Amino acid sequence: MEKVCPVCNKLRGEFVKCKVCSAVMTDYGRGQEVFQDDYTANMPINDAYDYCIHIFKCESCGNYENIKVNKILV
Repeated sequence: MEKVCPVCNKLRGEFVKCKVCSAVMTDYGRGQEVFQDDYTANMPINDAYDYCIHIFKCESCGNYENIKVNKILV
């Protein structure tokens, strides 16, 4: 069995409310890919065995949050 991120693999979505204004935040993807250039998509995934870090942004107030998504066995 292998552990995978359910959000990256579109097995479920992640509902996150902004800690600043309580609006629903938008998932911008894995932390490794969000702030790096286009060529990093071919690089190996560099995350933890048990979780994947996703960057969420609040479109209302501009707040960013790192959210730890627990991986699941498939």
